[in-house]
Amino acid sequence: MSEQKSSSASLMTWLLLGTLMTGVIAVILFFILDAVRGNAKSSQAAIVAEGSEDEYTGSAIDPPVQLEDFTLTDQNGQPFQFSSLRGRVVLMFFGFTRCPDFCPTTLADFTAIKRELGDAADEVAFVFISVDGERDTPEVIADYLIAFDSSFIGLTGTTEAVLQAGAPFGLTIERVNAAGSEEYTINHTVALFIIDREGRWVRRIAYGTAPTVIAEQLRSVIQ
Repeated sequence: MSEQKSSSASLMTWLLLGTLMTGVIAVILFFILDAVRGNAKSSQAAIVAEGSEDEYTGSAIDPPVQLEDFTLTDQNGQPFQFSSLRGRVVLMFFGFTRCPDFCPTTLADFTAIKRELGDAADEVAFVFISVDGERDTPEVIADYLIAFDSSFIGLTGTTEAVLQAGAPFGLTIERVNAAGSEEYTINHTVALFIIDREGRWVRRIAYGTAPTVIAEQLRSVIQ
């Protein structure tokens, strides 16, 4: 009888220990999942802040930002005032001609967007602003744009002038030197920006947004 009681007590002890361990594991899993959810929310907030929410449809700038005028040099070597584009909708991108990936794919998208717009493309100015004024002379930019569309507007200038022009958009430019070489590349903001006919920044488009989506957004601003 005493052995039976001892066996029952041992069984109860193991059952209690099992219940306790299950509770401890459940609590640990709860905190792990809570941390994962927190990180996911932080990542999502960062994406939204960069304007790439809604599956790359971009983000509206509300209220629109009235942009200050600026002057850079175009691919013909002439001073170009941004205010000269008033009356047209502007699709703008910052990049450089030696960029191996983001820039050529974005300019290829520009050609697809222009084609998608059809006759409405006449209402849009496609603007490429170099962040590498040291190497991207007007002649270099002119030759570069020919491979995409010679009607695109290419602008260049000093780093200071380009940063001033890009300040409202949060433009960042970081020169990265290659080890043991004078060559360098540039990390830069890769979003696209839509400016309305009055010179107001109205929409930020994430890199990777489909040309058809961007064309539809341009139509809404054109109207």
